[in-house]
Amino acid sequence: MHLAKVTTVCQHCWYFVSLHTDDFDSVFAGKEPNKALGLSSLKPEDCISDFSTLSDKEKQTLNDWHTFFRKRYNIVGRLQSEGAANL
Repeated sequence: MHLAKVTTVCQHCWYFVSLHTDDFDSVFAGKEPNKALGLSSLKPEDCISDFSTLSDKEKQTLNDWHTFFRKRYNIVGRLQSEGAANL
């Protein structure tokens, strides 16, 4: 599942957010907000999947968000990196 290919602007469509490769139903449509959530940022430029530059404290913040989403929303899929085999 490639998030950008799933996203569309439509009032009758489902939208997804991905954290740690788990996809959740959410208003973060078409974004991979791992870095943004770790930074507690709402900036579009921070909505990227690569969170390797986050500090340990920011990574814990990201993990706390993942726990928050996991407890409240159904996981509806998992993202695969580009070029990964489709199962």
